[in-house]
This record gives sequence, C-alpha cells and structure tokens, in this order.
Amino acid sequence: MTNTDEIEALLKKIGFNTGTSIAIIAQGYSTIDKLAELDDSLIDKLATHTLKAVVVVPQKDPDKALDRDLVVSFPFAAIQALKVVRHWYYHRHRLGEPADAASFTTTERNQTRERMLEEAEIAKATKDSTPVKPPVLKDLAKWRSFWDQWVTYTGQLRGAALIPLTYVFREHEIEPYDDLMADVYEDNDERFVARTRLTGVHYAADNKRVFNEFKALIADGPGWPFIKQFNRKTDGRSAILALKLQAEGNSYTMARRDAALAVFRKTRYTGPRRNFTIDDYIQKYQSAYNDLTELGEEPSQPQLVTDFLAGIADPSLQVCKTLIISDPRYREDWPLTQQFVKTMVQTMNQHDALTRDTGRAVGALNTDRNKKPKGGGAAGGKKGQDGDSKPFSGKVTLRSYSPAEWRSMTMDQRQQVRDLRGPSTDKGKRNMSAVTTDNKDTGADAAEEVQAAGEEEEEDDVEPEGEPAMKPGASAGNQFGKEAYRQKKTKFAKTTKK
Repeated sequence: MTNTDEIEALLKKIGFNTGTSIAIIAQGYSTIDKLAELDDSLIDKLATHTLKAVVVVPQKDPDKALDRDLVVSFPFAAIQALKVVRHWYYHRHRLGEPADAASFTTTERNQTRERMLEEAEIAKATKDSTPVKPPVLKDLAKWRSFWDQWVTYTGQLRGAALIPLTYVFREHEIEPYDDLMADVYEDNDERFVARTRLTGVHYAADNKRVFNEFKALIADGPGWPFIKQFNRKTDGRSAILALKLQAEGNSYTMARRDAALAVFRKTRYTGPRRNFTIDDYIQKYQSAYNDLTELGEEPSQPQLVTDFLAGIADPSLQVCKTLIISDPRYREDWPLTQQFVKTMVQTMNQHDALTRDTGRAVGALNTDRNKKPKGGGAAGGKKGQDGDSKPFSGKVTLRSYSPAEWRSMTMDQRQQVRDLRGPSTDKGKRNMSAVTTDNKDTGADAAEEVQAAGEEEEEDDVEPEGEPAMKPGASAGNQFGKEAYRQKKTKFAKTTKK
C-alpha cells in the first residue's frame, strides 16, 4: 500500500468520503506527516481552500443518479476528527512510538480525544494562576528544601510538549525497558513526563526555557560556578543535573541518611508541650521515613512502628501502646498506627479540658472555705493589674504578699498567713515585724502589706473583734463631725519608737 493509499484510508476512517479524501490529497497532503503540519486553525480553513480548488465536471448523463461518495464535502465531525489525528501524531512522535496511519486505531482515537479534553481543562484551570517561584539558592546546605520547591514550581509549568517541564531534567534519558513494559502510571502527565523524547523541536524549546528559569535562581549564589559552563548553550537539563550531583553527592547522601536514622533513635514524645505536640512527633517520623525511602533504604512497616512506639515516653499513652503491640493490624501498618495514636491523644486532651471546665463550674457553686474570695475573679470585686488572677499555687510562708497574690488566695490560705503572722496587737493591727522576706523589705513592700491587710479585713466582711460599731456614750456628731475627724487624726498619728 502506497502512502497515498494509507492517507486515503485514514481520511475515510475518520469520516471523509472518497471524493473529499482525493481532494485533500490533491492539495498536497498525501502523507500523515504533511497532515500533521496543519494546526487547528488551518484545519478549519482546509475546507474552504479545498472546495475552491475542486473543479466540478458536469455529468454526461443527467438522468444518472449522482454518486454521493464522489461529492466533495466537509462534515463537522470529520474536521474535528482530523484535529484528533494531528494531536495523536505529535504525542506519538514525542514518545518515539509509531505514528503511521495504520496505528491510528479506534482505541488510540478515543484516548487522544480524552487527552485533548484533559489538556483543555488544565489550561482553563491554570489560566489565571501564577506558580510561586522558589527563593534564590544562597546556601547549598539548603539544597533539599530548594529542590522540593523547584520541582513543585516546574511541575506547574507547561511548555512546547504540553506537559510539565519536569520531564526536561528527569533522571533517565530513555525510559527503562521494565517501566516501559509495565506501563503503570497514575495519569497521562506522569506517563508523558517519563516517556517524552529528549530530542526534537519541543525539547529544544523547553530545555532553553528551563535553563533561564533555573539560572535566575542560581546565578547569585554558590551554585553558579557549577552551571556556568552550560550558559552559552542554555542547556537546562545538563545544568540542573550537574548542580544536583554536586549538592547530593556521597557525603550529602550519607549525612541525610544518618540524620533520618537519628530521628528514630533520639526523638522522644513525653507528653504535650507548647512547642512539641504529637503532630510534631509524627511529622518528624514521617519526614525521616520519606528521606530513607528516597535514598532507597525504606524501613519495613513493623520496624517503623516499633521505633515509633519506643519513642513515646508519655505514661498516659501506655495503654494505647499496649493495644497497638497486641493487634497485628497496627503492628504491620505505620499510617494506621500513627493515626490511632493521634486520635487517642486528641480524645484525652478533650477529656482533660472537659474535666477542667466541670471543675470550675462546680467550684463556682461551692460554699466552703476553699472557694474563691469575692474580692478577685471576673465576676465582680477588684481585679489585679493583670486582669482575672489565677488561684495562688505557691507555698504559704511567712513573707510579704502583693495585693494580686492576696486576692488569689483561698480563705484557708489567708488564714494560714494570719496564723504565721501571730496574734494582733491590742490596737487591732497585725504584728508586721514578724513578717520576713527573702530580700530586704522596701517601702513599697510595706505599703503593699498594709494594703493587703486592709483588703483582708474588707473581704472577710467582718468587723474587728473588740471594737463595737459605736463606742458607748458617743453621739452621731462624734462620729461624723469635728470630733470624729480629731479622733481619726489622733488614731493614725505617727508614733515615735522609744
């Protein structure tokens, strides 16, 4: 079969009749390579140009039925199918697979059509998005983080091959035979990234673009000397792999492996802390596992579970560890184990929070001597300078207490302070000379003590013993007039110590 016969058979397969197929071939498209040179816009114009070039020869016998198969026409479905043929041809060509007319089967046609729709959806979804570039690489010690961000960034960029630009700097130049035969890929992008040829017009354009993107992030850092030699040819693939080899040499690989193993040996979880939660502990193990897997030393699931449990030193999780060890489902499944532990910790935290809230609610209704004095708290009374004070948790000793500390004490704690200070003098005041502190008392300390003592009497809501509300024989004028002022002034007059 000649090339002309093959292309005619292909055109008939996608919906053109004999007359139209011959007319298209007459336009110079006698091979599939020629047809593939037409982009989608030119295919739309093909019908107009072909129809203009067709010479209609009158029939010799007007009464003879018209042969419809010879009438030149361009059905819309056939034109769209021709675009599918072109798309299929270029993908096959980039993959290095046969792209002759005989290879365009119904299955290939359907798969190509699905890929075209997929590419249209990808283009639509990424139309208004701008991928975030990695920061400039200023330190080769931060290569791993930079590399992960670089792969993510280029994975969102599509070039002449209509696939992610990561194919340019993949590890293999030609897909290994075993992978080719297995053909196990999650999606079309992954398959094309692994198989697309690193030659041709598409690769030349994408390779140059990748170099310019990479250079902008490396030129001002320590990595530039290692890729400068590829600057003249703008060889992105060679530049990237050269710097990657430099940054991920044997010493780097060994250091990365040792760091991952150290996580399993040294990381401990002793309970929830502000800067280290169970999520942080799990994340460290997962990162170490990922590093070893990338280095080709993936630990077994049982070993990973064993190391993970060995690092948990929180006594409250002992029952949880026992359940895991006794259940083969968890011993053989690291993801299941870490999710179970995380759920247990979250449940315990919620229970503790509920218990604390319940305790506070009961305490608010309690009427014994351990209740919060009415002078402090958010419900009323006086507040400290820092707002609602927390319960006093220190040891009650014979020392001076600030107003905030005094308000935070329970009635029993205040009574302990009174007992330590000794009995009050005959004037109704405490023996302040009995109070000692770790440091020398200052005037401010004395003032605070007097204020605290005053608050003590105020918040106890009792009158001083031995002092009636009104002295015998006193009148209202003695209490509120000049006599009261004179008595008050005399009472608080400064005395001179003999």
